[in-house]
Amino acid sequence: MQFIVPDFFGNPTTLNYWGIWNYAELVGYVGILPFVMAMLALFFRRDKKTLFFGTLFFLSLIFSLPTIFAKLPYILNIPFISTSQPTRLLFVTDFCLAILSAFGLDYFIKNKKKIVYPLSFLLLIFTSFWIFVLAGNQVLQLVSQENIIVAKRNLILPTGIFIVISIAILISSFIQVKKNITIMIYIIIVGITAFDLIRFGQKFTPFTNKEYLFPNTKTIEFLQKNTGHFRIMTTDSRILPPNFSIIYRLQSVDGYDPLYLKRYGELIAASERGKPDISSPFGFNRIITPHNYDSKIIDLLGVKYVLSLSDLSSAKLQKVFQEGETRVYENKDALPRTYFLQNITEGDRTQRQGSIKAIFKEDFDLRRNAHIVDTSGREISFAATKLSMGSAKIIKYSHSNIIIETVNDGVGFLVLTDSFYPTWKVKIDGGKRGIYLTDYNFRGVFVPTGKHTIEFYNTLL
Repeated sequence: MQFIVPDFFGNPTTLNYWGIWNYAELVGYVGILPFVMAMLALFFRRDKKTLFFGTLFFLSLIFSLPTIFAKLPYILNIPFISTSQPTRLLFVTDFCLAILSAFGLDYFIKNKKKIVYPLSFLLLIFTSFWIFVLAGNQVLQLVSQENIIVAKRNLILPTGIFIVISIAILISSFIQVKKNITIMIYIIIVGITAFDLIRFGQKFTPFTNKEYLFPNTKTIEFLQKNTGHFRIMTTDSRILPPNFSIIYRLQSVDGYDPLYLKRYGELIAASERGKPDISSPFGFNRIITPHNYDSKIIDLLGVKYVLSLSDLSSAKLQKVFQEGETRVYENKDALPRTYFLQNITEGDRTQRQGSIKAIFKEDFDLRRNAHIVDTSGREISFAATKLSMGSAKIIKYSHSNIIIETVNDGVGFLVLTDSFYPTWKVKIDGGKRGIYLTDYNFRGVFVPTGKHTIEFYNTLL
């Protein structure tokens, strides 16, 4: 239904959506005319390009909807795919429809009279929709009368567009008219389609004043002034929902992404459970919202401020600010973003459970100790050396480049509590070095004696 009448089940923007799950992830509307042309291509074109995009169209649709095939990646736990949201494959479906509509238009220019078949197909669908909203519910009583009124109202415009486009197409296909009139008809058809799609898009993504959603408050100003390279967390998503802190350039430990790093998800799961348990499930597979502020993993993540709507009682937390019901607590045990430590223990890269157990030991002081794993086959040449506790200062911090200046009297091991990932590299005074997986999820590098400039940078090369 939502490929032809996008708002048959209402629209979340107008607060009358009564369909299943998520409107944005189930509506596949590409416009009436593009859909007609796509059907024309699928009905009559016989070439490799149409076969490819037609097959991809049906496959993406099958794996988007709740079919047995769509469940296979999750049953088999296929990496990457099993952590994604299946309905979002509809973007592939819509892309294929857009390509197929171009193929259909190309076919229509050469074989105009066959357009009657996809038009008849859509006429049958629209007729069945109208039968349902006018009489069908009286027999089956599947939907409330209120929802039927919504469906009926939102069926009018697509039906009107379909009728106008159908009449225009049929006139240009079966009636001999002058060339300039034919061109005018095509302009009208394209204009109606443009109006249809712009109206559809603007209805779902309306614009409003950003201050309504992202207000500047005294709490935000306090955090922006004092957080620096530390992080924040909230105990209640009503304060700052996942990802909202990005707008204010505040770094938080929560997140909402279609895909996220598995190691980070496991670390947070263990932190929330208060024990070295990294077994799945971790909760909703696209949202990470840590709340266990007493965990030492929160300290390791450098969470300096904890936001709450109620009073918190913890030996390491001190209330430093309040605005209305929003309380801001300072975590006195938060570790800096980058620091040197005294001791390291080496782990096996294949033993994930061993690594998480190591950092959860009660006597494992994360300020002085780190558990590191070599992921590249290098030998840890400084392992037996007594490490120097030097000083480290972040000079530049951006999403793909971090520069740190260090001073230490001997060989040291520098920790950066940003997530480890193979595309991140490191240079010391311009010379490439190796990054070690540190404390299960983070980055670490051995630093020689003296003053140095450490540069972490992100590259696929």
